[in-house]
Amino acid sequence: MAHRWANKYPKSVLMEAYQIWGGTPVFTVEDGPPPPASPKFTCYLTIPTVHTPNGGFEETRFTAWARSKKAAEHSAAEKSLEFIVSRGLLQAPNNAAVVPGLVGSPGVGDMPLEEVRLLQQRLRILSVQLAAAGHGEAPASSGFALPEDEEAGAVTPVDVDGLSEEQLRQELRQAQEQNASLRQALSREHTRRKAAVDALMSSPARQ
Repeated sequence: MAHRWANKYPKSVLMEAYQIWGGTPVFTVEDGPPPPASPKFTCYLTIPTVHTPNGGFEETRFTAWARSKKAAEHSAAEKSLEFIVSRGLLQAPNNAAVVPGLVGSPGVGDMPLEEVRLLQQRLRILSVQLAAAGHGEAPASSGFALPEDEEAGAVTPVDVDGLSEEQLRQELRQAQEQNASLRQALSREHTRRKAAVDALMSSPARQ
């Protein structure tokens, strides 16, 4: 049975990470044993190059064997996750969700709401600025949004004047990674609170 990373199978964690980094891991499974073992499935996994402000790695290949196709895929994915953790781009699962991107970055609970709003606006401005520079359409937003609060006031615009295309793209990638990290932190907090409410509702009423 494949080990789980933060209650998810390794392949799922790997694919979610690459939704943020960009690129698609390629799994190729073949019948046949690695000699002299009994018949098994062999999985060849290729993970694309990753470059982030915190480091990265070039395209890397992993091989794993198991008695089922799915188990072979998860085993190869687990090897790749261990490799990625060693590069400091993922946190190993210690009864907590794996967060791709900025290891050690503050969680939502540690970040004022105004900073979250500023990050949102920074992501929008960078996307529009990059598109306006004539280098294609604006990159898609991560989909995370906070409700508008009229009392919060306007946030300070991000100064992007004088930045090159590459600098704009790097700033955008950083903002997207932070945005994705915030989304996952908010999702974990929502799950935790829902579990607490469910536990409270299911408790027998006191007489």
